[in-house]
Amino acid sequence: MGMNILLIQWRLDKVVADHERDCFMRHAGWDPSKVKRFDACKQVPTLELLENIDALVVGGSGDFLVSQGDMPLQMDGMFKMLKEARHRNLPILGICFGSQIMTKAFGGKVVMDSEREEAGTFTVKKLGESVYCPIMHGMPTSFMTQLGHKDHLEYLPFGAINLASSEKSQNQCWTFEGEPMYAMLWHPELLEEDMQYRVRFYAKVYGWNEEKIQEIFTLLMPSPRSPDALRGFFEEVVKKGRVYGGKQG
Repeated sequence: MGMNILLIQWRLDKVVADHERDCFMRHAGWDPSKVKRFDACKQVPTLELLENIDALVVGGSGDFLVSQGDMPLQMDGMFKMLKEARHRNLPILGICFGSQIMTKAFGGKVVMDSEREEAGTFTVKKLGESVYCPIMHGMPTSFMTQLGHKDHLEYLPFGAINLASSEKSQNQCWTFEGEPMYAMLWHPELLEEDMQYRVRFYAKVYGWNEEKIQEIFTLLMPSPRSPDALRGFFEEVVKKGRVYGGKQG
């Protein structure tokens, strides 16, 4: 894929940051030579990063929580960057933590609710509005996805269109009509085996024992259609310039 992509990463350990990059490469078909990575754990995002890119991707995090106001300097820089990217009509994709940042940046609310934590494989269902979505209209009515979060999108920014929901988290994917941006709470870059790797890695971070690891593993299932949304973003939105609004196809 020949487009220039900026991936903003929020992962303290380089091993899992590399894994995130590799998953995007594999499931989105990125050209490695066209991907620029920015480590937001070490530096504050700046507007200069937006120069000469075709798409901005804000990745996930197993280390920080938007709801708790973690990394205020980085977040302030990221909010400014997102608003400028929107002003420039630059395609934006936020995944999990990235979707939570986008939600807060544009006026929505993110709250922590551990009782509704989604860690494992869950069913996401498309909402009726998805019929007008260039990346979701061709996906099944419901599909399995990999999720790992306890921060939830409590309410969306004004004017945002919710495209999908799950039993525990009603706002799973949103966009603005006529704008090339998507915030996805699920991980379209992860399949079951990728999630197993993540669980093993973060078990050390969170202090999970083998029993807890196996308990999560029992919840994991294949999610073959989930990456369709990721590929669709780059094929339909970034390459073809299609946005939400009007019938697709």
